[in-house]
Amino acid sequence: MRLRALHRWSAFVIAIFATAHIANHLSAVGSVPAHVEFMRVARHFYREPIIEAVLLACVAFQVVS
Repeated sequence: MRLRALHRWSAFVIAIFATAHIANHLSAVGSVPAHVEFMRVARHFYREPIIEAVLLACVAFQVVS
């Protein structure tokens, strides 16, 4: 796979996380209970060690490439 394609895919992974992160903050605009519920559900995904490792690897790859 070419460097450009890898760069694009890692950016896509980061964009998915960033979208979820922003949605988390925007849910607080609706109500605090909605925000807490969103965080409770999302925490199961973004606090998984493998997902954290992939996300950090993607960020590092973006910096290096």
